[in-house]
Amino acid sequence: MQSLTPEQIAYLKLLGIGAGIVLLADVVLFWVLVTGWMRERSLLARRWSAAHVLIAFQAWLLPTIVFTVLGAAVAAAVLPRHGDATEAALTRWVTLAGLAIQNVNMAGVVLFTVLVIYDQYWVATGLSLRKWAPRVGLGLIAAVLVVPISQGLEWLSIQALQHLPFAIQVQRAYTKQWQELSGLFEGTAGLTLAIVLVGLVAPFAEELFFRGFVYRCFRARWGVTAGIIASAALFALIHVHPVGLVPIFFIGCVLAYLYERTGTLVAPITLHAVNNIVAVLAAHFAHGR
Repeated sequence: MQSLTPEQIAYLKLLGIGAGIVLLADVVLFWVLVTGWMRERSLLARRWSAAHVLIAFQAWLLPTIVFTVLGAAVAAAVLPRHGDATEAALTRWVTLAGLAIQNVNMAGVVLFTVLVIYDQYWVATGLSLRKWAPRVGLGLIAAVLVVPISQGLEWLSIQALQHLPFAIQVQRAYTKQWQELSGLFEGTAGLTLAIVLVGLVAPFAEELFFRGFVYRCFRARWGVTAGIIASAALFALIHVHPVGLVPIFFIGCVLAYLYERTGTLVAPITLHAVNNIVAVLAAHFAHGR
């Protein structure tokens, strides 16, 4: 059995810390629910509660993990009887299917919560094409300004991480994971698929979740400024990317601000899509694919 590298161990430790924090939050939420039941009144807001973010987060993440683990188990059972070509194909399709399911789950959880549980229309999340053209333009203008600043923040983060051994190990594990993912999108067809999945589908699902739902919940609980900061922080942390922590937080703040100012997700989705497409193109051409 192949032993884990120090980078993989550091990455797993960080994921373990994150899982522990989520479990602790679950315990606190359970205590709040029980206390409310004993007092015969709910201690949570009926709609747009910060606690609903915790529930929704796990509702899309856990099915994604289960699917990925089951897919890997099936692949492991099949691979010994087939060659390397089958291994590469199975790994590719399990990974791509996992990414697709993650985005479907992310959007589905929000729409189910808002449409069914909250009994509101989907425009409550910002899914509206009202005045979409100028808002697309606003998102493009924001991208021209934000993407270069984000790259500068990433360079500064790289310099800072040189003094943090644990963060360096986590970053190496993340970089290897990103390289393996990028390798699934080789050739013109692969680049097209990456642009569609990473550059278009992911921004839509993530904006619907983090701005249309998470930010709205945090804003309802703590106000606009705290809501922007808290939703951007969660957005950055969920990527588990040390070098990208500050840049992603910065972009998350801008995305939430655009949502707050325009009232729809059009401008945030546009900015997010441009940022992701730039990253996909940079990774693709940097490796000569």
